[in-house]
Amino acid sequence: MATENGVGYMPVADIDQPLPEGERNYIRVKILNGQGAASHAGWANYINGDLTPINVPAGVETKLTLDASSGTIVEEFLPTGVTSLWDSVNGQFDFSSLSIGDMVDIRVDGSLTNTGINESFQLNLVSAVGSPSEFTLPFASGARFIPGTSVLSRYNGIYIGFQDMIDFPSELRVISSDASSGFLVDVYIKVVRV
Repeated sequence: MATENGVGYMPVADIDQPLPEGERNYIRVKILNGQGAASHAGWANYINGDLTPINVPAGVETKLTLDASSGTIVEEFLPTGVTSLWDSVNGQFDFSSLSIGDMVDIRVDGSLTNTGINESFQLNLVSAVGSPSEFTLPFASGARFIPGTSVLSRYNGIYIGFQDMIDFPSELRVISSDASSGFLVDVYIKVVRV
C-alpha cells in the first residue's frame, strides 16, 4: 500500500494500459487511522434509565427529559467527528459537533397518560433554546377521548439550518389540553453529514 500525506492508498491501475490476464483494476480507497473510509452517516440511541412520569399541567408546555446516563447509550455508530448528540444532564439534544447543512432524523418513543376526556396533546422539538432565534417544530399530535395512556412514537427529519442550532441546545416539549403525565423511553438519532 502506498502512502500520501499520512493516508494510505491502494494502487490504481492505469486505465489506458491493458491488464494482464486474470488481474483486476484496484480502486483507490482512503484509509483513516486504520478504520477504513471516513463515515459521513451514522446513528445513536439513548435509552432512558428513569421512567418516572413527568407531570404535564393543563396548557403548560413541559420539557420531557431522558437520563441515558442511568440507562443505555449507544454511540459507537456515530459518523466521524461526532461523539455525542444527547446531553443527559440537561435532557437536551446537543448538535454542537454538527455543521450547517447536516441532516438529522429523530425517532422519539415515549408515553403520555391523560386524566381527562377529549384531551389533545402536541409534542414539539424546540431548537436553538435560549437564543434570539429559538423556534418550535411540531413533531406529533394526538387526541384521547377517554382517560388512558397513549404511545408517543414519531420519526421526523430536520436539518441544521443555521449556527444557533449548533451553538444552543434543542429539547422535546409536550403540551396537553388537560393535566397529564409522560416520559420518554428512548431517542434514536440518525445523522448524515454533508
